Amino acid sequence: MIANVRDVRRARSELLDCIRAVAVAAVVFYHVAVEIPDSVIGPIAEFTATYGFLGVDIFFPLSGFLVTHFLLRNTSRSAQKVFFMRRFFRIVPLYYVALSIYIIASSTTGIDRDIISNIWKNALFLTGWSIFFEGRETIPFTITWSLSVEEVAYIILGIAAFSIRRFFPIFLIGLLHCILSSTTLYHTRFQNPLYYSLPLQQRLRFHCSWWAC
Repeated sequence: MIANVRDVRRARSELLDCIRAVAVAAVVFYHVAVEIPDSVIGPIAEFTATYGFLGVDIFFPLSGFLVTHFLLRNTSRSAQKVFFMRRFFRIVPLYYVALSIYIIASSTTGIDRDIISNIWKNALFLTGWSIFFEGRETIPFTITWSLSVEEVAYIILGIAAFSIRRFFPIFLIGLLHCILSSTTLYHTRFQNPLYYSLPLQQRLRFHCSWWAC
């Protein structure tokens, strides 16, 4: 049973962490490549601009696998507390620092100044939902959409793991069914061009990987 930080670190998979790092790098290079003018873009940058976004499709399932693999095999609250506290302090403080820097940059440069008042949605990890239902033009710092999806998944899984530990696998099955059904229904009925950004669709990738556990 994992009960301290050292044991939690030992439970990590260095191989999967490396794959996630490659996925993150692919997304970063994608955002750089899409800003290169077509007149000067090279073959490598063109390839990255075309396929780099797939890093998201790699990162979400791996994150879902790592989280659910841990929670299904370590049901003690002490272990789960260590697990989520480490993720909180690894992600949230730096995230809010980034939001603060963006607010300062916006007030200085004027970029997104007319919508910077909506930054509270980013702060509450609602970026993914807001982009899909309200449009990208209404939300500043849209690059945080993927983190918002992952953090909400952490919150849902954390609450469920703490409150219904004995029935957590059943909860995962039910959650997966609800997400799959609602995503399929929305896709078939509305054919929204922003379907890829639908938070439920991305969360489906996150949660489906638990079957591998």
